[in-house]
Amino acid sequence: MKKKSLKDILLDPKSNYETITGHIITSEDIMDFYNLYLEISDLEKEYEKTVYGRKNEALKIREKLMLLANMNNLFEKNLKAKVQNYEIATKNIEDVRVKEHYKMLEVLKELASNDEVKYVVKTFNFPAVSFSENNGYRYSYDIMGQLIILAEEKALEKLGSSEHLTHLRRSMLEDIYNQGFSMVLAGTNEHLTENLNIENKRMLGVYQPLVFYLQNDELSKAAYSLMLFINDNGADFSNLEVTDIVKAINEKYIVRSKKRS
Repeated sequence: MKKKSLKDILLDPKSNYETITGHIITSEDIMDFYNLYLEISDLEKEYEKTVYGRKNEALKIREKLMLLANMNNLFEKNLKAKVQNYEIATKNIEDVRVKEHYKMLEVLKELASNDEVKYVVKTFNFPAVSFSENNGYRYSYDIMGQLIILAEEKALEKLGSSEHLTHLRRSMLEDIYNQGFSMVLAGTNEHLTENLNIENKRMLGVYQPLVFYLQNDELSKAAYSLMLFINDNGADFSNLEVTDIVKAINEKYIVRSKKRS
């Protein structure tokens, strides 16, 4: 079934707000806009010559102009969203916003793992409490927190094999580092990612960042290589495969990392 064009969606009285705003602009929509503009231009020329029935002709032109204006509004919103998206992609490394945590962690895992050591990415869900304020009152409510961690496979054995934990404390994560293992964290609870009692910390991202707690090991080298890659190429990994990113880093940035280590 052929996907409906924006013009058809706007002309359909059954179309709702979600259908309209959720439509992805296509080249067909641009051509519809162009042709509609030409059609209105021809109608305006005819209108200038019209004596009888001007009111009806004006109504027709007004209806088509409203359709054109509605299309233009959606084009403008689409363009603003695209500008914002690519603006985020151009941010310097200290201002980047990480949108694909799993993909970055998978890249690090592939870069760091070798025949002697295996790194894994695990996701843990755990009970947590969230707070909000309204009219001077502070409310708390139970939620499910999430933590994503990249570390050596044997370092994560103490956390168990289940993805659902009855509790998760900072000391459990600090213990992994204190055993001599590097780790990279991401998640919904900054208390468990950004606020560990570990001095050697680096963050990538300004909102729900990747948080690096690094030792002198393969994961540290991989993290440094990733930083070099992002510094030159940005942190937008959308539409890129993990294998392609790993290959690019290995071809250029891993060498620079080793030279400086």
